Amino acid sequence: PAAVEVPRPMERVAPAASAIPPAALASRVAAAAAAAPHSGSEQAWQPSVGGRAEVALPDEGLEGSWYSAEVLSVRGGGGAGPLEAHVRVAGLLADGEGEAGLLEEWHTAARLRPPPPPP
Repeated sequence: PAAVEVPRPMERVAPAASAIPPAALASRVAAAAAAAPHSGSEQAWQPSVGGRAEVALPDEGLEGSWYSAEVLSVRGGGGAGPLEAHVRVAGLLADGEGEAGLLEEWHTAARLRPPPPPP
């Protein structure tokens, strides 16, 4: 009688101990995107007061999504600490006590990117 080969179960590969958590990976990707030149320019994009930007919010359930925002003010950069922008996020309402209207928050440049080009 011929020997019958029994299929072996597939091996499970355990994730590497050095796997990057999704939140940390998103932060690294955002930082790299903010540091990279955009639109073929030689300089990296930076937020400017009155301009538009997209912001990646760090809140649970919102990771990986980018939201349209208006830049209200900018601080830092250079030797004055990290570049940060105070933004008003379109379509998201503030939910704190005494707050009304659209969500306004400070975010580092690592969480910001330029808006997409117009259609």
